[in-house]
Amino acid sequence: EYCKSFEEEEEEEEEEEEELAIDLKNYPELVFVIGQEQQEDMESEPSQQTLLIGWLNYLLSHLSPYTPQDSLPHAIHSISDLFQDGKLLALVLNQLDPELFDLSILYKQDTQKRYQLISSSLRDLHVPDHHLSDLSNYVKDTENCERLVASIFRRVPGLTELYTETIAKRNTACAYLSRHLKNTHKFSSLFPLNSRLLLKASRDAVILCYLLNSVFEGLIDVRILEEGPSLTKEQLTKNFTLCINAANAVGINIKTKPDLLAAEGNHELLHEMIWSLVEGCVLSEVTVEKHPGLQVLGTGVGGKK
Repeated sequence: EYCKSFEEEEEEEEEEEEELAIDLKNYPELVFVIGQEQQEDMESEPSQQTLLIGWLNYLLSHLSPYTPQDSLPHAIHSISDLFQDGKLLALVLNQLDPELFDLSILYKQDTQKRYQLISSSLRDLHVPDHHLSDLSNYVKDTENCERLVASIFRRVPGLTELYTETIAKRNTACAYLSRHLKNTHKFSSLFPLNSRLLLKASRDAVILCYLLNSVFEGLIDVRILEEGPSLTKEQLTKNFTLCINAANAVGINIKTKPDLLAAEGNHELLHEMIWSLVEGCVLSEVTVEKHPGLQVLGTGVGGKK
């Protein structure tokens, strides 16, 4: 019986080794859980541990406001942080499958009992038993922590949830910029552009000004744009001012102040501006001349306008 058990355990471990490695090649969606600055600075592929920590922090940052958090941290720095007392692990698992991982686990005063309930639920998720022995000691064993979280990651649905509205908008913006500017020699090295690099490519507003000129010919005199790898905040502010003023002149309403867009780290504001520009440009191209079928929308019953 011992030999049989040992053989079964070896088979389980071999099967797990054959599963897809957790990297950007097999799970490209995980690029969206890495911070923007980390994406830009990435010289090599991130490790499995880096991707898993990013995934866990993504889940923790999207907790429902109705989820009891008891002053628990909203981010972790190490996978072993999940195993301090099992509460953070319970919150993450509840995010993944609220029915299977009931939040009543949080209220168990006995930490050991909490881990027993978590282990029982993870077995229902078909996580191999050899990962579930004495979870309370995992806080001291980072290697086993990573193996368990990797096993959970492979067995839960929900990767599509990483494809958030923000990412969807960035991908749309990339496709639109590509359609208008991919044949422009100045930007040829940028394409194909992806959502991971969009904000970096737009950091000086130059590509955004050229997009406006592509849709609204001659709108901006691009000769006065500041360009170069190390622009000052004043130079960046000048570019964003030109871009915003031009956009507002053609009815694309952008209220964000140029100096805020020129500041380091304002990724959210830059994202909103890019989307406003793309949305405005798309709408400007929807005309009866280009889309004759729209005429029917101005026709009432009996052909009356």
